[in-house]
Amino acid sequence: MNELKFSAATKAVILSLIALVALLFLARVRGVLWPFLWAIIVAYVLYPSVDWVASRTRWPRRLVAAIVFLLGLGLLGFALAELRLLFTHQLREFISTLPKTLAYAQEYLFGTQRTHVFGIPVDPKTIQEQVTLALNDLRNYLSGQAVPIITQTVELVAQFILFLIATFYLLLEMDRIGPAFVKLLPRRYHLEVLPLLREINQVLGAYIRGQLLLIVIMASVTWVALTILGVRYALVLGVVTGVLEIFPLVGPITAASLAALTALFQPTAPFGWTNLTLAIVVIVTYTVLRQAENYLVVPHVIGHIVALHPLVVLFALICGGALAGFMGLLLAVPAVAMLRILGGYLYGKLTEGETAGEGANQQINKSTNHKSANQTSTNC
Repeated sequence: MNELKFSAATKAVILSLIALVALLFLARVRGVLWPFLWAIIVAYVLYPSVDWVASRTRWPRRLVAAIVFLLGLGLLGFALAELRLLFTHQLREFISTLPKTLAYAQEYLFGTQRTHVFGIPVDPKTIQEQVTLALNDLRNYLSGQAVPIITQTVELVAQFILFLIATFYLLLEMDRIGPAFVKLLPRRYHLEVLPLLREINQVLGAYIRGQLLLIVIMASVTWVALTILGVRYALVLGVVTGVLEIFPLVGPITAASLAALTALFQPTAPFGWTNLTLAIVVIVTYTVLRQAENYLVVPHVIGHIVALHPLVVLFALICGGALAGFMGLLLAVPAVAMLRILGGYLYGKLTEGETAGEGANQQINKSTNHKSANQTSTNC
């Protein structure tokens, strides 16, 4: 009985169809991919420490991975506990000053003698009625959202548990994922695929660590800037700004809005400014910091890490946001970095024959010239 064999073209078509089906499937279930995506990111961040300890000790790699995971979990819990104490202290301070802040805001917006707000003519009674109506609508909406909020909270907890489990198993199996993938390929490709996987792994790991560095930089710079401007809760706002860096576009706008509102309604403003002036300065500060990050820090730092030109990084971010929204912004740069590596490999393969042909032609030309020279010398 003859064994069924596929031609190279048939294999290419089958593999392309499998890849297309896989992409369509991932597109349909992308809403549940976030725990796994964050697990991959955290595993990439933690695994270098696992590799470093395992290479310098005789401990089993899996034991080291488990220890690193537990230490990371403990540090996360400690950091959250410390931040909770800090947030609780500043939240109590905020609540204690809230009546004065609300009274100030009400007097400023709805004062009986107030006919202009920010230079715009207003009717205080009309505004107060509209605000009251909006608050009533908000209360009714929230009361009707009790069950959905509980459901979403349960889903969030379940996704967090799934994230922890996925991170743990990725740390345990990280050193086996690459070889397991290579085993799926024909043996003759192993020596070529392994260096590609190592290079992609190094680029992705460096990119993720670079993003974490950006988060720390933005949190620190924002904290210092808000402290200099005399904005209350500067540390909390700085931490929030850093954390929201992982949400492109929406995160920075949200962070700037929170800081501006805090400056607008805090009891006093520094430097003899009004609260409105302070809020405007805060918005300008956030805008300047964001533009400096987008056009100076991100393209050069991240671009250097992934070996991409700053313009390519900007173009990738724009295209990623247009194609896939938030997830596209998050994955655009590492995806282009992977394409650069794969493209370089494929280009080398495609031009390999031409290069060999050019070399052969050069050898033929040299041989012909050498023979011609010999014939000339003989004739002479």
